[in-house]
Amino acid sequence: MNTFFKKRNSKKWTWTSPDSKTKNAIDFIISDRKDVIKDVSVLNRFSIGSDHRIVRAEIKMNIKKERTNMILKKNHKKWVAPESKDSYKECIASNLNYENTTTIDEIYENIKGATQTAIEKCCPKKVKEQKLNQSTKLLMKQRRDMEDKSTQEYRTLNRDISKEIRKQGGNRIRKKLGKS
Repeated sequence: MNTFFKKRNSKKWTWTSPDSKTKNAIDFIISDRKDVIKDVSVLNRFSIGSDHRIVRAEIKMNIKKERTNMILKKNHKKWVAPESKDSYKECIASNLNYENTTTIDEIYENIKGATQTAIEKCCPKKVKEQKLNQSTKLLMKQRRDMEDKSTQEYRTLNRDISKEIRKQGGNRIRKKLGKS
């Protein structure tokens, strides 16, 4: 990020050689989020007992938005509501065991275990829809196994695979919209 902000040469260098003649910018702030970094500067006011100078980045972000994004991006399983709430409640109640639980951690683990067991027994599993059918997958495998990729047969196979994928995509969309 050091190079994104225009600075005078005297404000760019971060390291000086032992003879104090050579000065280079070798310490950097690295980020994949340009929108968050508002400024990067080198501080020369502080003597830290090193031949390096402190590099500072000014960051401005919306904490609520970032927190929400982090929560939504978590790779967690989608929970599906139980088919019968009563059986779900009964399953939790039957798996709770408060005997020999003296600490709050043991009680927490007991409740957590009972809930996980009830989810496994009473909640249906979400099945991921297959986007490609077996015939298209077979064509793709055939294409991968071809040795000469410059032949007319290879180009024809590519064309057929593309057509199949488009056709299946259209069928999937029509199915979701309720049109057969």
